Amino acid sequence: MIINIGKALDIMDYLKKTNMRDYLLFALCFETGMVLDEVLSLKVSGLRNKRSLMISNIEVKLRTELREEIKTYCKDKEKNEYVFQSSDGFNQKLGKKRAILVLAEAVGLYGIEDFGVDTLRKSFGYLFYLSTRNLELLKQLFGHTEDYDTLKYIELKGVIDENSISN
Repeated sequence: MIINIGKALDIMDYLKKTNMRDYLLFALCFETGMVLDEVLSLKVSGLRNKRSLMISNIEVKLRTELREEIKTYCKDKEKNEYVFQSSDGFNQKLGKKRAILVLAEAVGLYGIEDFGVDTLRKSFGYLFYLSTRNLELLKQLFGHTEDYDTLKYIELKGVIDENSISN
């Protein structure tokens, strides 16, 4: 999990300089809490010119700079194309395994090991919770019914004591 915002920003700066596709993939997962499979399945029509994305019936706004970067990245793409394409052929979406490998390589440069399919989603949840303390909204976003499940998912189940949950 990436719990240091400065490190996440450094990774995004690195990816922005080296590969815009990978930067946008990282940024969307890290900043919205979307499931990697959902991000990889996005088509240009579902992302270009969007101010926000609907995730588990919650509107998650995209920051202005990210919206502009998406718009620029998608400007020469057709609306039915996948945003995150593989180099294996026209309009073939990037595979989950390849996406994880690419992102794991980038975060590994910054000392983050054990990067997996849920790393960025968990990072989003952890940082969202610490900044808002809105467990109800986070539960809804993640599709959880129990506080415990959400706290366990973002690796805070042992940090939050019983009193802070019941009060």
